[in-house]
Amino acid sequence: MIRFRYDTSKYDFSGLICYLLGVDDLSRLHEVAPPRPGLKRSDVRGLWVKKLYERRSEGLDALLHDFVKGAVTPVFGPIVSFQVRACLRIHMHDCGSISAFHRDGDWGQADAVENVWIPFTRVWGNNALWVESAPGRGDYAPVGLDYGEAIIFPGAVLGHGSAPNDTGATRVSADFRVMPRSA
Repeated sequence: MIRFRYDTSKYDFSGLICYLLGVDDLSRLHEVAPPRPGLKRSDVRGLWVKKLYERRSEGLDALLHDFVKGAVTPVFGPIVSFQVRACLRIHMHDCGSISAFHRDGDWGQADAVENVWIPFTRVWGNNALWVESAPGRGDYAPVGLDYGEAIIFPGAVLGHGSAPNDTGATRVSADFRVMPRSA
């Protein structure tokens, strides 16, 4: 696993996503009144994700592409290709897991492909991504990161997923895949 820092003033994901969602603090997203009374928290999460996907062309896709060129490539090395549309995830406080533990290889991802995970909020404990230390170990542990940090890891072979979020903070993140030139 490669852990690296990036310049949040150059890649201000948090500020852009706050603007796109019309909120002040992504980590408090679970405290914002639901758009319709009576919705379950998982339905509210789905509405936030939908809104983010609908507005992602308003600068988020371009910022992620710049991030690959300016922040990932210098750390990781030359990239042959990358996933153009990142997966956007919102893991709200007091909500179940957003992704069961799995290996992307189980779904056909080639072993040479690497995952890039960027949280747009501080993450720790049960709002973090959980990753095993080596293939097949099953010793999942949360990857705690500050805003401005990201990881690259072999998601095709390392199990990863999330736990029910009981931290009091919502996590907003993106993940995408890259193919190194050496593969």
